[in-house]
Amino acid sequence: MKRTLLTLAMTIATFLGFQANINAQTTKTYTPDLTVTINDISTEPKAANVIVIFNEDGTMDLTLKNFILYIGEDGLPVGNIAVKNIKLQNSKYRSFKTFHRTETIQLEEGDPEISDLWLATDLNELGGVPIVMKGQINDEKLYVTIDIDMTATLAQNIYVKVGEPWTEEKPENCKEYTDNLTVSINDFTTEPQPATVLVFKNEDGTMDLTLTNFTLYVGEDGLPVGNIAVNNLTLTPSKYGTYNTFERTETIELEEGDPEISDMWLATDLNALGGVPIILKGQIDDDKLYVTIDIDMTATLTQVIYVKVGEPWEENIPLYTVNFVVDGETISTQELEGGSAITVPEVEAREGYTFEWIDEIPSTISDNLTINGQYVPNKYWVQFFVDGVAVYEMEQEYGTPITVPEVEEREGYTFAWEDEIPATVPAEPVLVLGYYTANTYTITFMLDGQEYARYDLEYGTAITAPDVTSDDRYTFSGWDEVPETMPAHDVVVSGGMVDGVSKIENGKKKAENAYTISGMRVNLKHARGIIIVDGKKILKRYN
Repeated sequence: MKRTLLTLAMTIATFLGFQANINAQTTKTYTPDLTVTINDISTEPKAANVIVIFNEDGTMDLTLKNFILYIGEDGLPVGNIAVKNIKLQNSKYRSFKTFHRTETIQLEEGDPEISDLWLATDLNELGGVPIVMKGQINDEKLYVTIDIDMTATLAQNIYVKVGEPWTEEKPENCKEYTDNLTVSINDFTTEPQPATVLVFKNEDGTMDLTLTNFTLYVGEDGLPVGNIAVNNLTLTPSKYGTYNTFERTETIELEEGDPEISDMWLATDLNALGGVPIILKGQIDDDKLYVTIDIDMTATLTQVIYVKVGEPWEENIPLYTVNFVVDGETISTQELEGGSAITVPEVEAREGYTFEWIDEIPSTISDNLTINGQYVPNKYWVQFFVDGVAVYEMEQEYGTPITVPEVEEREGYTFAWEDEIPATVPAEPVLVLGYYTANTYTITFMLDGQEYARYDLEYGTAITAPDVTSDDRYTFSGWDEVPETMPAHDVVVSGGMVDGVSKIENGKKKAENAYTISGMRVNLKHARGIIIVDGKKILKRYN
């Protein structure tokens, strides 16, 4: 296995040659304090000026402007320390970026306004300036150290520190899983080693997974590889919903591991081979994680690397209870295996009501459930019409009281509802018709105190008075005032007959026209008995 690791490292070294595409995107300036330590003697803090350009390819260019070595008030102008295309990677919990670069650089001249005599050119002529740069950066803070080993030329080691390092807290959406990791390379399996996997839950329901500081171990020997990070993994519930599964086939870029663990990670070299093709699969819940990473490097390294973290597990079939409750009463309780179909119980029909389930009913069960239902009263139209005109129209719930509308009184009429009116709304529309009916009153015609005629007439009916026939003796004197139409009450109309005697008595007849039955002419004024006047017989009873 040691030979396998050595071969892997040597093969990677032959494939170097990655060039980043540099496109400036944004620029920020940081001004933390700077201290310099030379052969264990440190200077007083001075304000630094660091310009950072963030490139579109995810790298950055960092320049420590106008670097001056101060000893007390005296300063030795050195120049600009500029490093380009520094690769950035996420910190453990992603609150900042980290970077690490080991390189021999050429210093730049500083601003002529500050000094016209910079040491940059002189130091470059010594063969360049070998640096080891490490640091942390985010939008607000920068921390960077630059270890300049000039012992071979100046017998000095210069250590530059800008800003202060900081630690980060684990965010709420992050969970750490620690389990044993084994690696199989061409059918050879390593001993289990502890590994840490970070999982970040995203707002869209996906997750980001990072196997941190992946190192190939053979006994005590290890080959630092780096971080294996895969983002936006889709989670699929298992059969019974007790855990989620995930899977991804992708060619990824490895990340550098923690510099505290190693300063020589193979991540960059492996990426230079054209990326790392992986097949990632696994299971996850709140307590456990199982993941396998199949890395097929046969095209470049003639090796297949199989990484396994944790152990797979079988899903216990969970039992869940679903209760169906109608108007506060449980009508059905079902105990079902997770993933089983839920059977909705039948509910009896109730007159005047429509039944509905208040809660959503899933097709299968994955948790304990209570499903509530209720009977909702239907609404029906209640209508009252009077003589064909609507006087009340309203939709009312079944069983609510029906209020009969008030109807105005009309002289000479009696109002009545034609249809039976239920006390409460039945399970059907209600239509009630009402009508005004003309009352019937009696008109009586009295002739000389005796009833002559009687009629029952409806209110408003035209009244025709009865005819009275006169004879030789009696003459009809006429009826009292007769209404044109029947009023809203009974009516009595009086009339009378006038006999001939009375008529003569009240008239101005001449005496010479009056005769007795025997034909004797008499004085009408003094005559008594039956007298003939103008050919008519009259009874003369008084003067």
